Amino acid sequence: MNVKRWRLQLLCCGVCLALSAPASAIADPSPPTLRAVGNGVTFVTPDAATVTISVSRAGGSADSARRSANARLRGILAGLRATGLPTADVQSSQISLNRQALGRPVRGRRRRFRYVASGALTVDTKRVALLSAIFSAASRAGADSFDGPNYRLSDPAAGALAAEAAAVRNARRRADSAAAAAGVRVIGIQSIDLDPSNPNSNAPLSGSTGSAPAGARPKHASGKGHAPIPTPTHPGKQEVDATVDVVFLVGS
Repeated sequence: MNVKRWRLQLLCCGVCLALSAPASAIADPSPPTLRAVGNGVTFVTPDAATVTISVSRAGGSADSARRSANARLRGILAGLRATGLPTADVQSSQISLNRQALGRPVRGRRRRFRYVASGALTVDTKRVALLSAIFSAASRAGADSFDGPNYRLSDPAAGALAAEAAAVRNARRRADSAAAAAGVRVIGIQSIDLDPSNPNSNAPLSGSTGSAPAGARPKHASGKGHAPIPTPTHPGKQEVDATVDVVFLVGS
């Protein structure tokens, strides 16, 4: 009986010691971390562009102005189709009609007016090789003005993925340098934030796609048989940037 009581007392003492031990003695502490922000840049050739083609015609009546502008727009559309541009790549983006007073008002005389009808077509295409032919066709068909090309990436993620990978490598180099200076080394990654500018999102960054400068507006061809000078177009490269926030695990 005494032996059993002695064993029970020892077991109770052991349980009490285990419960009174500090948490640090039971579980290993979490490894320290090192936070680094990385920046990445890549250059991508744009594969899409937009061009806006405009027409403005005046007439003594609204109907005459509209007929003239509509005929000019139909001619431009036919010229664009002749280049091989798909019809789906062309959109009517602006149609307007305005009445304008002519001269100063004179008492006893009826005020004269004219009407100005305007229209615009926006070409949004991935066939950037057709841009020079598009400008020539628009000029030949009597466009009053056109603006573009405004180059862009049809898939912004294509540039963003490469930029993010470069940003992660940059963050790792910074972390390795800082860890070595502190006498430790990077042993893992705790988290990666691909969009540190947005505290509520960890979604991949979208590519930053700027627009190329608008091209000059060429003059109409002068006279029959004189084809407009081909307009050189070059997509060049577009810069895509990315920033990531990485928390690294470090150890000795």
